[in-house]
Amino acid sequence: MYDPSSAITGAQAVFAAHAENVAVKALASLATDARFDRKELTITVARENIVAACQAVQQAGYNFLEDVTAVDWYPSEPRFQITYHILSMTLKERIRLAVRLDGEDAALESIPACGHRLTSTSAKSSTCSASASAAILI
Repeated sequence: MYDPSSAITGAQAVFAAHAENVAVKALASLATDARFDRKELTITVARENIVAACQAVQQAGYNFLEDVTAVDWYPSEPRFQITYHILSMTLKERIRLAVRLDGEDAALESIPACGHRLTSTSAKSSTCSASASAAILI
């Protein structure tokens, strides 16, 4: 049975508990928050650092963008959360990169993929403009 108290929250606590994880090492200077829960690592970065964060995990061996999801936390602010699920096939590990966006300025820079740019992700859009991203290696 799942025990919610087993979750590790906060960048400092997660990074201390998983200091040898290559994604943790790669994102140490970019993370604003982190969570390790149910054997899943989620690292939150500032919107202006999403491209750098994707490049950092790519260099660390995470090279398959599985999908991009968005959550609308209305009426809370920041209102939107964009989450990138990125897999390392060699390490057999997944990481989630999350970005929180205010409702008034919900645009986010596209991330490069295989020399191509994914279409811009706008959290206000009801459809995911990067729906084909699951088959794109980053």
